[in-house]
Amino acid sequence: MRYQYFESPPNSKPPNGRWRQWILTMFLLAVLIVAGVWIGRLIPTAPSPKSQQEAFFEGYFTLNAILDKSLQQRFPDLILESVEMQPGGQSLHHFQLPENSTTNPADIQQTITSTIGGYGFRLLSSNITNEQWLYSVGKDSTVWAELIFNFTGEQEETDVRTALPAGLKSATNRPRIAIVIDDFGYAFNRMIQQFMAMQYPLNYSIIPDRSYSTRIAQQLHQSQKMIMIHMPMETVNNTSSEPKLALKSGLTDEEIENRLQDAYKSVPFALGLNNHQGSGATQDPDLMASVMRWLREKNLWFVDSRTIAGTVGEATARKAGVKTISRDIFLDDVDDVSAIKKELIHVANLAQERGSAVAIGHCRPNTLAALESYLPLFIKAGYEIVPVSELLH
Repeated sequence: MRYQYFESPPNSKPPNGRWRQWILTMFLLAVLIVAGVWIGRLIPTAPSPKSQQEAFFEGYFTLNAILDKSLQQRFPDLILESVEMQPGGQSLHHFQLPENSTTNPADIQQTITSTIGGYGFRLLSSNITNEQWLYSVGKDSTVWAELIFNFTGEQEETDVRTALPAGLKSATNRPRIAIVIDDFGYAFNRMIQQFMAMQYPLNYSIIPDRSYSTRIAQQLHQSQKMIMIHMPMETVNNTSSEPKLALKSGLTDEEIENRLQDAYKSVPFALGLNNHQGSGATQDPDLMASVMRWLREKNLWFVDSRTIAGTVGEATARKAGVKTISRDIFLDDVDDVSAIKKELIHVANLAQERGSAVAIGHCRPNTLAALESYLPLFIKAGYEIVPVSELLH
């Protein structure tokens, strides 16, 4: 069969049905284009993201205004005299307090700390004297704002004492306080770095074999900080949060030594050891005797965290000739700034009574806030913050 093909004449039109379908399609397409343009004009264009520098300076200038407002709202007798902008960008905030003001520097510091936390800034330092209170606020190690508090009249020598927190007595015999901070090694965030940068001789106890154990130990050593092994030990329920290295009853002397040696490698430059948990292990005389033999060989000392009243840790250390001491107060059993401050007062009063005291806390935000607030006042009141090694016997 043969087929014959013909081309359509140049002016020919599609059949009527196809022609109508083509017109309808073109019309709908035009409607969609117009609608899209119209809707696009109604939707607001998203603003271009701010640079990190723009966002920082916006937060900085917002912070200055909010900080002044927060302080004046919290302390009605506080007068903001002036705010000066320095050539380097720092701001100087000058405040006046009446001579008979009941406001104390600890409350000022707490208000500053709570206000600046959400803006990426922190309290870098404070300097409290009879004549003036000075607080430096910044980011990393750069000071961006200084808050200066002066008094309208002359201050008597007793003013610093009356400005101390309730319950904190002005020291008369230079009592010594050692503060051990446990549980380093799990993280290396900003809070951990703030602990590490504190300008007090704290004692940093590091959980071995964690992601950041060695790194933290190395950096603390470079800063000449006191480093300890926070050695996992078994609880009375035969459990441990760190079972891989935990010391427990039933281990041979060789197994105990191997676990201690692995921990020591993980926490270089450690000078001493305290127990992590261990309410069960520290009641086992044989286990603790093995620990003390190893510590004596390494010339390391032992701080008994006293996680249970029946511990034999300190007694066994003495018997083995290992320098030792026991914890007096846990600072943060209640993880609340006000509660931690009360325990700090308890530690100070105990040190005033006995000459020295040992406290243990943990690397948590509330513990950091309480220490930053109260340790400057302890110094001003005549207390001395010391490495725990100075209190060993």
